Amino acid sequence: MEIKNGFDYLKNDESLNRDGIKKVFVFDADTNKLFSPSAKELGLSGSFFCTLRGGEEGKTLSEAAKLYEFLKNNDFCRTDAIVAVGGGVVTDIAGFVAMTYMRGCRFVSVPTTLLGMIDAAFGGKNGVNAFGLKNLIGGYYQPEKVIINTEFLKTLPEIEMKNGLCEMIKYDMISTEVFAGEFLRSPENIGEIIEKAAKYKISVVKNDPLDVGRRHILNFGHTVGHAVEEFTEGKIPHGIAVAAGMKVEVRLSAFFGKHVENRAKNLDFLLDSLNIELPEVDLIAASRFIKNDKKAEGNNIRAVFVSDDKEAEVISVSLDDYISAVRFVCGG
Repeated sequence: MEIKNGFDYLKNDESLNRDGIKKVFVFDADTNKLFSPSAKELGLSGSFFCTLRGGEEGKTLSEAAKLYEFLKNNDFCRTDAIVAVGGGVVTDIAGFVAMTYMRGCRFVSVPTTLLGMIDAAFGGKNGVNAFGLKNLIGGYYQPEKVIINTEFLKTLPEIEMKNGLCEMIKYDMISTEVFAGEFLRSPENIGEIIEKAAKYKISVVKNDPLDVGRRHILNFGHTVGHAVEEFTEGKIPHGIAVAAGMKVEVRLSAFFGKHVENRAKNLDFLLDSLNIELPEVDLIAASRFIKNDKKAEGNNIRAVFVSDDKEAEVISVSLDDYISAVRFVCGG
């Protein structure tokens, strides 16, 4: 992996540098400050630069509209490209705009966070928040390229690394492979671990690109985690909310008859060893937001359950029963 400049790959990409091809590098305020100088130093012809508001509060239709307007004002067409540089929020908004601008233009993802490198940049899910709900408006649109440079991780605050590590723990929980556990033993091998995690997610997504079946296993911890995010109005970072969700959902797996003793011990070990502090949240009150979950199907929900020594399962259960079970295992 080339480390010198995270954008060197783009400089040598003929498909993005043919005569007349435009590309807009999309940043948020933080990634603009950190990475736009390197992008501008490339001196690529047809390059433009656009900065959007970052964070979950900036993941809105109004921010997407700013990018639509930028593309229109600079005469972008379908063969031109959006290059998203940032974490999951930037890649989500940029992917959403790429999917819908002129019914689809080119999209390249350059994730700069651990969470983006192992999760958000892969799978093609794009969207914006609306009416207090996460990702209410969106769709599926795969980037033509994902460029990963682990040097970007050196710019991250501790909380952003922990966000990504929580998603990495999820892979340990839903599969029979080791990801976060391997990072604990050999953190210097972060590049290889990121590649392994990305390949695992791609293997799941490839067989269920529209998220209607087995791909739901990737949402372990997210049903309760998203409810926590919505209940707290985005004040708790995504990865930390997912960690809280995994703690609840491993207990739910046991409640619904799965053998999870080893999974539960491993989850506690990984969270403790990686110094992940769970938020103090009224989980019983937050559980009311589960009814908004995108895995809900009428009166049922496609729940993700883990078991010892095998891959996670997706099982349809009554939505009311699921919410009641959440409240029960949380002491309600």
